[in-house]
Amino acid sequence: MEELLHAYQYQVMGRDIYARQMNCEIEAKLGWYMYRRRVGKAEGLERQLGKNYSLSFKRMAAVVKAHAIWTEAGAEYFNDGYYMAFIELSNIKGYRDLTFSGDIDIDYLSKLLENC
Repeated sequence: MEELLHAYQYQVMGRDIYARQMNCEIEAKLGWYMYRRRVGKAEGLERQLGKNYSLSFKRMAAVVKAHAIWTEAGAEYFNDGYYMAFIELSNIKGYRDLTFSGDIDIDYLSKLLENC
């Protein structure tokens, strides 16, 4: 599932994806997590999402599910989760050197996650 989201990201962004590799990882993992949660299989994902995924991915998913991402408070809560996910994933060797952009495109992200 996560790889399908990466394929969509590449289709939308093309080569621009390389300037925000960590963002793409966070966003694809969020979509994958939201899908797994929807089908009741969200337990035991610490290895793929970082030790404290409950603090980051659960936070982001709650905001998206409540459609609160468009509110000031919701966007702030989502951004906190996004940056927590960045810090968590940066501690995993395979993600440590990925590029990251502080710009989070909410319109794009909403389209990516709409069916998750």
